[in-house]
Amino acid sequence: MKKDRFCLKCRVIWDKDQLGFDCPCCNAKQFFTCNAGDLGSAMILDSNDLILSDFKEVTVSELGQQLIQDNCACGEKINVEGN
Repeated sequence: MKKDRFCLKCRVIWDKDQLGFDCPCCNAKQFFTCNAGDLGSAMILDSNDLILSDFKEVTVSELGQQLIQDNCACGEKINVEGN
């Protein structure tokens, strides 16, 4: 899955072709989300001392529910249902 859109407020990243331009977690409109490949986005990330791997990945499963890929406190990768 490509990760080409992110939200600084929620610190999530997603595929805009699957989930659109608005943030799938906080519903921030596309004006308040960023394209991961833009130079301006790189400057925003740098000014906030962030990199794209700091963001949690939001996906859509085969059943259509929204999942956020996160890490357990022990470090194990887990999926959390968003709705």
